[in-house]
This record gives sequence, C-alpha cells and structure tokens, in this order.
Amino acid sequence: MRSPRADRLRQSPCGIVKVPSITAARGHRIGVGDLILSRHNDASIPLRNNDDPAAEHSPVRNGQRWQVTRINPDNNRVAARRLEDNTLAVFSNDYVREHITYGYAVTAYSAQGITADTTHAVLSETATRALSYVAMTRGRDTNTAYLYQRAAEHEYELDSTELNHVMHRGRRGHAAHLLRTILANDKQPVTAHNILDTDDALPLRVRRARQRRAMNLRDRRADYERWRDAPSAVITAMSEAPTRVVSVSTGIAHRRQRRNRDPARPGGRDRRCAGRAAAR
Repeated sequence: MRSPRADRLRQSPCGIVKVPSITAARGHRIGVGDLILSRHNDASIPLRNNDDPAAEHSPVRNGQRWQVTRINPDNNRVAARRLEDNTLAVFSNDYVREHITYGYAVTAYSAQGITADTTHAVLSETATRALSYVAMTRGRDTNTAYLYQRAAEHEYELDSTELNHVMHRGRRGHAAHLLRTILANDKQPVTAHNILDTDDALPLRVRRARQRRAMNLRDRRADYERWRDAPSAVITAMSEAPTRVVSVSTGIAHRRQRRNRDPARPGGRDRRCAGRAAAR
C-alpha cells in the first residue's frame, strides 16, 4: 500500500505540497488517507461506531493507529477511523497540534498486534530476541531489518563533522554477527518490582523500612489466625457443655426415681412413710 504522503510529494514538484493538508505535531503534514498515531490518552473525545456500539466505550489512547478520512484546514480538525475496530473520531485543533503524528513508523512495542504488507525494522546491537521477533513478524509479504551499531568514541574519525555517529556500511558477515548477538540477548526488561525484590540495590533506610513492614505483616497475620481460630474453640466448648450438664442432671433424676419406686431399697419412699406413721 502506497503512502498518501508519498503520493502528495510525487504529484507536487520539488516536494511542495499543494493538496489540502494540516499541520500536526512535530510539523507533520497530515492529509486524507494518511496513517496517524494518537500520542495522548483522552476520554473526552467523542467516538462513533454504528456497527459495534460497544467499541465506543474504548477511549482514545496513546499508541492507537488511525487513518484520516477527512480534514478541515480552516480549523485544523481531523476525522479519522481507528484501524483496530473502525471507530470514528474527530480530533480538534489543540490535540492535533500536540498529540497527532504519522503512523507509518512506530516502536516495536507499539507494533504488537499490527499486521502490514511490508515492514522495515531498525534494530541496534542492544535489541533483545523478543523485541526483534515482534519487529520481524509484522509483515505479510516481506520483513526487512536494518542493523546498526554505535561506534565507540575512539573509533570516530578526526576529520569527521559528525559529533554522534560515523556512517559506515558493514558487510554481510558483520550483519550476521550483529544478528547473532541480538538473538543471543534474551534479557527481560527490569521493572520497579524486580528492583524492590533485590535488597542490595536499595538504600539502607529503605531496606530497614521493608524489614519492619514484613515483620508487622507477619505479626498481624499470626494475630488474625489466632483470632480466627478462637471463636471455633469457644463454640465447640459451648456446644459440649450443655451435653455434660444435661447428662449429669438426667442421671441424678433417674437415681431419685428409682429410689422412690423401690420399697425394699433403703431410703425408699415406702420405708420413709412407715417411719412417719410409727412416730405418730
């Protein structure tokens, strides 16, 4: 797919753009058909999708790719269609000038999930295997990688006018060596959580604070477990106590009934009655 920007430059002499376009961030000239990127989250921008109304609840986010459908050079407004779900949005003047750029070149992280006809990836010698895999699997037809390596300071030529880089085209063997270096680099990005898990990388004051927090959490967890187990023990004791009381009371009453009903038993009822009659 040819770029509308390239078509505009091809149709106009000396690269002077004569077709309608507006100025976006970084001085990019945006026209109808261009691929653009939204570089800022903004949930206040209204969205419309007649085919899938649920997609309207997904707001404008940083890194989303859009295709321009209409422009208004008078007020610098852009109407664009989101590529992932065909949702329509209109970007106003301020957002266009500050947060809209070309979407033809993106980082490998932003390119995840994107598929194009052809891709051209620029990889340095510090790229990882996972990053290069993402960059080299976005194209349906062809995937081309351009490898570059930053030269050390002592390798710069004295007569070079470049302060940061010295342009030098390597050979196939050098490119193969760089590619093997990239594929061997399987380092995962270090997050803030990974740093927190390494106490040696933290100041002494922070390490002591983390230790105190861990001790407090351990003590509170132990208190909670004791509190949680205490009600069950009380309930068990209360449920067993009435059974013992009832059994003892039942035994005493049973013995009294037997004593009263048995005349021959010493202390029975009949014997007590006879004793009272003799006394009278």
